[in-house]
Amino acid sequence: MKRALHLVISGLSAAGKTTLVQALGRLDSVLVVPEHVDWIGGSKNFPRFPENIQQKKDKQRFFMDLDRQRFQWVQDHLTQADIIVTDTDFTSPLAHNYAERWLYPELDVYNWLVDEYGAMLRKGEVGLADAYIYLDVPLEDRKKRRRKDWPARRRNDLFFKEPFPDQMRYFYWSLMHSNSPRAALCCDWLLHEQPVGESRNELEPFLTKPGV
Repeated sequence: MKRALHLVISGLSAAGKTTLVQALGRLDSVLVVPEHVDWIGGSKNFPRFPENIQQKKDKQRFFMDLDRQRFQWVQDHLTQADIIVTDTDFTSPLAHNYAERWLYPELDVYNWLVDEYGAMLRKGEVGLADAYIYLDVPLEDRKKRRRKDWPARRRNDLFFKEPFPDQMRYFYWSLMHSNSPRAALCCDWLLHEQPVGESRNELEPFLTKPGV
């Protein structure tokens, strides 16, 4: 029985991930797994900002459970499409917490989170995609997109003030970029300056990358 290829679109806030994923989702034989915020019906349903380590771990367990659900959804639909596209995966909370540790060292749970996701991977509760695409967009361009989307889509200031975005990008670069000595994932790192439209010609490059 034919198995779908699982493709994850990664990038920082306002990089164009959602626009690309939605466009891909309109193609025949492509299914889409929404990102965390869409999975639960909006950021208003996220846990509040933690005040101590225990609350921070509880918040991350909330996202771990979402990642379990989203990964299981992929497994349940592997025979129902040619390609399943996920708007970020469990690497996103890891990248976020890697960057956040520099701003809130008193709430640093990054190493604990690595251990927890490592255990989930070994148990098969989450898994790596077949291929990743990282949309690399300069900070100023992301700020412009943020202003354009406001107020229809509200985005956290944290993602647009250094050093957070630089640290988050470095996490992804270390994990995914072909020039990184620690690269562990099959990924195409793309400079993504313009939003992708809906035509098949525009979307074709994202469906013909190595491994896709």
